[in-house]
Amino acid sequence: AATVVGVAGGPGILEAPAQQAFAGDGAGAGAGGGAGDGIRIEPLRRHELTPDFLQQIGSLYDDGFGGKACCVCCYQPESMTQANVRKAYTAFPDAKLEACGVARDAAGRAVGLAQLGFHDTPGDFEIPACMASRMQPHRCHLERAVVSSSARGKGVGTRLLQWADEYARGRGCTEIYLEVVHGNRCAALYARHGYVNKTSDCRRCAMCPLVFCLMGYLYADTMLKDLRG
Repeated sequence: AATVVGVAGGPGILEAPAQQAFAGDGAGAGAGGGAGDGIRIEPLRRHELTPDFLQQIGSLYDDGFGGKACCVCCYQPESMTQANVRKAYTAFPDAKLEACGVARDAAGRAVGLAQLGFHDTPGDFEIPACMASRMQPHRCHLERAVVSSSARGKGVGTRLLQWADEYARGRGCTEIYLEVVHGNRCAALYARHGYVNKTSDCRRCAMCPLVFCLMGYLYADTMLKDLRG
């Protein structure tokens, strides 16, 4: 994941296109859980940061984002991903932890994650602060969205998106946005969920060499959803 500072108050030209395809994701149930499969989505709390649960979050990162570090040439082993997740999540303030919706199965194990960013919370831990775009109070950034390979195709991705909408509205946001790389099948899920592609062809051309160098994709699109509907 990487970022380039964009216009004031708006998404960067390239900003953490970290969303993973929710292969075969269905309509799912409500955002708060209670579905027949026992999946529930709840904010992450500090008392849950046990070594075991942090390892589950780290495994989600490795499963969804492939252990990629800073560019297409640099990959990191799962042990390094686990160490980075432990360090980052332990250091996150409570407001940032609670902006992370964790999908849990009937046994309480983490099977999905939606990580949100706001104007008053730290950004994604893999993005240097000097490169982060400037957030406006009315806007929420869906920084990460991932479902474990064992839980895909069960509507968990849809429920994570619903949870993100509800949480962002609760913070007073009227817009939520994300980035998705070229060829990622989850773009269709985002579109069904109300996200609209805001990236012009000119912007795609401008970012193409940088995105390809960093991630091996031709470009990354910014998709935005109006939460007032």
